[in-house]
Amino acid sequence: MKYQSAINKLRKPDGMIWLYLLSGACCVVFCIYATIKITNGFSEEKLLKENQELLMKIRQNQLSGDKTLKPENIEVKTLKPENFQTFFEPKTFKLENILSDSEFLEDEKTKKIFLLETHMDEVRILENARQACSVESAAITNPEAHVYFILATNSSQVLLKYSELAKVLMSYNNIHIRYLNIYEFSKGTILESLIAQNTILKSRFPIEHMADVMRVMVLSRYGGTYLDLDVLSLVPIAVINQENFACPENDNVITNAVVNIGHKNHEVMQAYLHKLNSSYNPNEWAANGPNMLTNAIRLFCEGTTLEKHRMTKCGDFTTFSSEKCYPIEYGDYWMFYNSKSYKNVTKILNETQPYFLHIWNKMLNFTQQEFKLTYSEPSSYVELGKKYCPQVIRTTEKYFR
Repeated sequence: MKYQSAINKLRKPDGMIWLYLLSGACCVVFCIYATIKITNGFSEEKLLKENQELLMKIRQNQLSGDKTLKPENIEVKTLKPENFQTFFEPKTFKLENILSDSEFLEDEKTKKIFLLETHMDEVRILENARQACSVESAAITNPEAHVYFILATNSSQVLLKYSELAKVLMSYNNIHIRYLNIYEFSKGTILESLIAQNTILKSRFPIEHMADVMRVMVLSRYGGTYLDLDVLSLVPIAVINQENFACPENDNVITNAVVNIGHKNHEVMQAYLHKLNSSYNPNEWAANGPNMLTNAIRLFCEGTTLEKHRMTKCGDFTTFSSEKCYPIEYGDYWMFYNSKSYKNVTKILNETQPYFLHIWNKMLNFTQQEFKLTYSEPSSYVELGKKYCPQVIRTTEKYFR
C-alpha cells in the first residue's frame, strides 16, 4: 500500500515535477558513466603521444651531446589494463605501428629485443601462455632493454583483444606491443617486390617463412636481438659481451631462433637479404631461415670451419657452441614437458650454463602431441617458468599452455 500511495502522488500534477527530475538525474548519471568509459577507451592515444614526445626528447638530447637523458634511464609509460576499457564489447586496443618508434630504435644506444608473431590476423588475442612466457623472460632478464613483441599483419592496423596475458605483458614498463604492416615495412627495401607480390603468403609455409623474412628485415633496419617465441632468456645479453652472435644446431646449420646484431645494416644481414631476394624458396620449411643464415655467415668465415661444440669467429660475427642456446636438442624436446625428466634437464642446464633455452614448441605440432603442463608436477618447463616468467605462471590457471 505504501508503494502504491507513492506512485499515486507522482501521478498528480505537482508530483510529475519530481518524476521529471528523477528521470533527468538518471540520464545525467548514465551520461557521466558512458563518458568515463569511452574516455578510458581513448586514453591510450594520450599515452602514446606522451611516449612519442618522450622518445623524441631522448633523441634530441643525444644529438645535442647531452648525456643526462639516456634511453635506458627512461621509464616509458605503459598502457595499463584500464586503458582497455571501452563502452562497447569486446574490449580491444588499437596497437601502435612499429615504424612510429623507428627513430628511437635506429639509435644504436638503444638496447632492443624483438619477438615476432606472424599470423597476419587483424584482430589478435594473447592467449598462448608459453609465448607470453618468452616475452616476459626477456623483459625480466634484461630490465635495461626495450622488449618489442611485434604482431605482423597484411592489414592497415591490428586490434588487440583484452586478455589476462595482455594485462601481464603491458604491466612491464620495458615491454612494448606493436604491429608491423609487411607492405609498409618492406617499402623501399630490396624485398619490397617479394612482399608486395604476396609471394611469401602464397608459399607452403606462409607463417614460418614470413617470420624468417621479417626477423632479418627488423634486425637489418634496427640491429638488436631477435628471439623466437619459444626461447627463454636465462642471462642478460650484456653479460654475453659479444656484439654479433648466433648458435649452431649442428656442424652444418646455424639456427635463427637466437640472433644478435650489434648495429643496423650489418654485413651479414645485408648478405642475407640479398640471398632472400635472389633465392627465396617457397616450398621448403627451413630453406629461407637457418640454411640461408648459415650461408650468409659463411661468407665472412674465410675458410673457418663451423663446429657445433666450439665457439667460432667469422669476421666480427661469433657463433657460440650449440649448448649456449640449444643445450637440449629438438629430438629431445619432450624432456621439457615430462616430469620424469626434470632432474635430468636440471643436470644438463647446470653443466652447460646456457644463455638461452630453446623449448622447441614447434615439435608439438610436428608430432601432433599435446602436453598439458600442470603446476602440481615438477616439469622443467613449468619450473623454469616460475623463475623466468612468474607473472605469466601466476596468471595461467591449471594448465601452462
